Amino acid sequence: AKRSAAGKQDYISEEECYNEIKIMNTLRHSNLVQLYDVVEEHNIGICLIMEHLAGGELLQRISSDDYEPTEMDILIYMKQICEAIKYIHSNQIIHLDLKPENIMCVDLWSNHIKIIDFGLARIYDPDKETQVMLGTAEFTAPEVLTYEPISYATDMWSIGVILYILFSGFSPFLGD
Repeated sequence: AKRSAAGKQDYISEEECYNEIKIMNTLRHSNLVQLYDVVEEHNIGICLIMEHLAGGELLQRISSDDYEPTEMDILIYMKQICEAIKYIHSNQIIHLDLKPENIMCVDLWSNHIKIIDFGLARIYDPDKETQVMLGTAEFTAPEVLTYEPISYATDMWSIGVILYILFSGFSPFLGD
């Protein structure tokens, strides 16, 4: 299976792709990218047909020289992120890869954003201890790095890092 992201091709296993499809098919929220269809061709791969988001990455927007986000802009972004994650968690799913690159602007003229990339997302059963070694180190919660059980708090850690970056323009853990 192939996934095209930022002009490069990443190969993921069929199992990972089917997991992403299963999770995306259960989620319908105004702040989550929508999966419209799946095309699978034998010996070629699987193609996910998803909603087009023309506004680019949120990180690109807030770091551009001609955009000065206000405190209210950041509040609007964070409210949408928190509402989307509340919805995901209410469906017993943990995203596990929340980072500014996985938050897209719907268009160029509004503050409407959507979370993308459910490739690492997992269905979560609070009665089972689940450990993972997934995610982007800069945004990964300590329990992932120490291979301890994850929970909904794992996503919340990443949201805290995103908030810090939106307000300060700097990553709290870059390079550590």
